[in-house]
Amino acid sequence: MLEHVHKHIVAELQQSARTDTVFVVTSVVFNLVVLGINWSVAESATRHWNPSSASEWIFPLLLAATVAVNVF
Repeated sequence: MLEHVHKHIVAELQQSARTDTVFVVTSVVFNLVVLGINWSVAESATRHWNPSSASEWIFPLLLAATVAVNVF
């Protein structure tokens, strides 16, 4: 009985570790994608000295999404 409980605990811990690994990798990739998007929008805005309406709403939207992903 005790061996069965230990196997069950180990299986739960392995599942939790896999879930955490997937979530961390996904968060890092998401942060890199958002960084690239923000970088290109900022470059475009500074190159033309005329920020478009897209650059006005995309930064707060992506910032809020990044904060939400990092909080969760």
